[in-house]
Amino acid sequence: MKCPKCGSDVDDEANFCSKCGFKLKVNTEALKIKINEFRHKIYEGCISMALGLGLMFFGVWLGFNFVGTKYEWRGLTLFKEPAFFFFVAGSILLISGAIRWIYYDYKKDKLLKQLEKD
Repeated sequence: MKCPKCGSDVDDEANFCSKCGFKLKVNTEALKIKINEFRHKIYEGCISMALGLGLMFFGVWLGFNFVGTKYEWRGLTLFKEPAFFFFVAGSILLISGAIRWIYYDYKKDKLLKQLEKD
């Protein structure tokens, strides 16, 4: 077999070219394991997003102040301390989960393309 980079003769079983060090073969099993790890990280990002949404809805629910008299509604009080805390914590979880999901999905797709190419 010939090296695609330098053109020198290389043994068929070799993973790298002995002259230029070019990587000749890709370890498909290692790529599949890495892709599976990225899928788990994407799943963790989805869980983080779901928890973030839950906390945000809980914060909004706390922010609506229906107490008072039976016929009186005091309106939205989202910026009181507990409601605001839950809303902000949920927003942070939602955004970090989305970033994690996008990042690891990109990396997984990149490895899948490399796996398909070889």
